Amino acid sequence: MFYNDNIIDFKNKIVERVGHIYNSIFLNYKSWIFLLVSLFLIDKNIISCFVSFILMLFVAHIAHYCNHDDSSYPFNVVHLYHHSHSNMFSHLIQILLEFNSLLFIIFLKYVLIFQYNINILPFVNDWTIVFFYIFYTTVHNINYSIFHVNHIHELHHKTQVYNIGPDIADIILGTKLNPETDLENTDHYIFNITLSTIIVLILKFLFNKLPFLNYVFFTTYLIGLIILIFYTIDLFIKDTDEYIEKELQHFCNK
Repeated sequence: MFYNDNIIDFKNKIVERVGHIYNSIFLNYKSWIFLLVSLFLIDKNIISCFVSFILMLFVAHIAHYCNHDDSSYPFNVVHLYHHSHSNMFSHLIQILLEFNSLLFIIFLKYVLIFQYNINILPFVNDWTIVFFYIFYTTVHNINYSIFHVNHIHELHHKTQVYNIGPDIADIILGTKLNPETDLENTDHYIFNITLSTIIVLILKFLFNKLPFLNYVFFTTYLIGLIILIFYTIDLFIKDTDEYIEKELQHFCNK
């Protein structure tokens, strides 16, 4: 009886989650239409583009979730700093973190091709990944952090492990807070989708005309990685100093 009850409960949860996914897509049909049009403009291989975009949805979500896991410390100190501060440095270092995290797939892909002539990700569309990065980082750092378009992301800053984003990934993976009553209206994505498409089309044209820009990208990526490593070490040292100071004060007050 207990086993059967668990199966029924599991089936009910699956049906409920599928319902939330449907409701979210139906609510945000305009965003999805704009997205599909944009992916087609970026590359006529719409299937490769769509698969790459969906892949990046989950990569971004899982990477963000891991940044809130205690076992990720001290490698997540840059993101934790972003959560505890709202100054300009906090936003800039977060943009850099997203740049190096989300474009890592492209970096890894071409390092393996150049060094070992191995393409382990042949289905990944590079320009879709660039599109996703611009889309994701502008939504996060402009829509949510500057304009505060809604309360969805603010709830993430309060709860840490819910509303990690994007909203559809939260619903699918079970990290959406109150999916029954609080689905996000993503009409505000439309501006970011349009802007990202324009930027990607310009970049695609320039990279085709000026092949040396590929080296500029890899150099920029490596410089960004070095900066992130430096600030990760720096913030970890500061955290350690603050912890030692608090422990000493606690010991002296005994």
